[in-house]
Amino acid sequence: MQALPTGWGTVFAGPHQTEYKFVIDGVEYTGADVKGTPVISKPLLDKPAIGRCCTASAKLTIYPKADIPRAASVDAYCRLRSLSAATVTDWLPQGKFYITQRNGKNPQELSCLDAMIKAGVMYQDKTAFDQWPQAMADVVDDIADIMGVTVDSRTEIQTGADYVVDYPNEDVLISEVLGMIAAAHGGNWIITEAGALRLVVLADPSVVAEQDIGKEHTGFKLRGKVREITRVTLTDGAGNEFTAGDDTGTELSVRCDYATQAIADRLCDDDGNPASVLYGTQFRPYTLTGAYLDPAVELGDTIAVTDRGGTSYTVVAESIELRCTVSATCNLSTATEDETGDEFPYISARDLTLKRSVRTDATYFGNRINRSEGFVSERVVNGNAVARLTANANTFSMQVLENGAWVDRIYFDAATGKYVIAGEVKVQSVSDLETDLATSGATVINGGNITTGTINASKVTINNINASKITTGTLSADRIDVDSLHIKKLYFDHDSNPAITAAVFDTYYETVNSQNTLGVIIGLNKIYGSPTGVSWSLPKKVHIYGDAVQITNNYSTRSEDGIIFQQGTSPPLISAPNYSAYLKTLSFNPITTYLSIPYANALYVNSGHLYFYNGSSSTMLA
Repeated sequence: MQALPTGWGTVFAGPHQTEYKFVIDGVEYTGADVKGTPVISKPLLDKPAIGRCCTASAKLTIYPKADIPRAASVDAYCRLRSLSAATVTDWLPQGKFYITQRNGKNPQELSCLDAMIKAGVMYQDKTAFDQWPQAMADVVDDIADIMGVTVDSRTEIQTGADYVVDYPNEDVLISEVLGMIAAAHGGNWIITEAGALRLVVLADPSVVAEQDIGKEHTGFKLRGKVREITRVTLTDGAGNEFTAGDDTGTELSVRCDYATQAIADRLCDDDGNPASVLYGTQFRPYTLTGAYLDPAVELGDTIAVTDRGGTSYTVVAESIELRCTVSATCNLSTATEDETGDEFPYISARDLTLKRSVRTDATYFGNRINRSEGFVSERVVNGNAVARLTANANTFSMQVLENGAWVDRIYFDAATGKYVIAGEVKVQSVSDLETDLATSGATVINGGNITTGTINASKVTINNINASKITTGTLSADRIDVDSLHIKKLYFDHDSNPAITAAVFDTYYETVNSQNTLGVIIGLNKIYGSPTGVSWSLPKKVHIYGDAVQITNNYSTRSEDGIIFQQGTSPPLISAPNYSAYLKTLSFNPITTYLSIPYANALYVNSGHLYFYNGSSSTMLA
């Protein structure tokens, strides 16, 4: 029951009248300003339930004194006046409402709902907390601030490790968060007549009545047998159930994402624990009409009533319909009215079930479905989407936002039937990348910067390569710059591949005797098996031009110096101006003629003639 103004009980106990006033957007309406009988409805329960947010309503018709803005506030009050008019009490609040619908102009019919409609919006403003989970008590205070209300001093929120709220998804409603907190405490939320947020724990009618109205009513009827609550089952968001109690009576089942077994045990411990909140609580359905109810009675209060047969009952005020007349008669029952509203943006309790359905115009924790894109899951940083996954009949792609446009990074290429990684990839915790790549089939690496320890493949095509060691079967490149090169074999087969000519290498050539040549750098400084006492070195360069091969020595200062093997003559001609060579075998391709000479002997060219030196004398051969 509300705190009573001075003298309220005395006036109410004697002959009196009830007066009402409504303050609409700061303007008072009373007496002749109001047409007909205003009705204030305060619903709490239509059946045994916990975890609800209950919305009160008011309907009245007034003669407007000024323009009334949309969703304007409407504050209802009443006071008592003795029939002698000698005593008038102070005004007692009867509810704080907001206009949701209106009809007509003068008079104007107003439909209003209380501040609980502000809980029918997304719980998006969570800036009060840097970390989650948060204590339920702190979350309730934060939500009250968002709704613009205070928390009623009679509201008790448990503390401790079990009574915390996990980070709410982006689409969760304030009413859902409040409802699950209420479920954890065995109660329901209302907005008091003074406009405060209050948690009302499911009450037992066996407690002392706030008011005994006796037979001061027009009708009382029981609507069914008394139900006794003996079990509570809480289900969290993952489908886990936490239950306590037994099966001797009625079970309450409700969703509570924050549920724990400790919470369930506190709600319905069946071991005679006096701290149990709900075990053994009775629920008596009834209808009471035309009752002379004290306007100070609140939802959840227990009242005593006597039927026409003289039998007395105690019931809980679970739904009150107050008719604002001088006699202030009320109808009480367990039924609640439907809630509608247009002017104030909110989602009513009736709409919560529909809200749980997936809609194409809503986002669910960064995910949405629409007709143009299909399924889209976005990563949002500081309110802006920076990466996303898009999936539909034509696209399956992970994208990043670059320069205001979405760019594919990992996607399925329908033309090739393969997944494509377009961009840099960081691989972590791979034990044997070489083996994985070698055994996984064809691997395509396309990037501006590739760092790896070993590449083992049948073929590697690289534009630029920088390595300390390369082991491969075939190496093909326009140019290779190395500090040290070890070649096991170096040969050119002109007959099998006539394309190996100077024209193929015209980017890299030298001019020898006015002819373009392919210059191959040998770069060796040691000769194996050379004659004792003979000082010489291997050729520095080998030039190929036309059908001729020229070997130039290391010490020559002229590019035309060297030994030239000319296949254009028969027999093949060897010329070597300013050059001496000690050879064991000479062979020509095709091999039709060759000379085999022991190391002890020498073959050399002098003044255009070929001589054979046997160690003591020379013989001119050609």
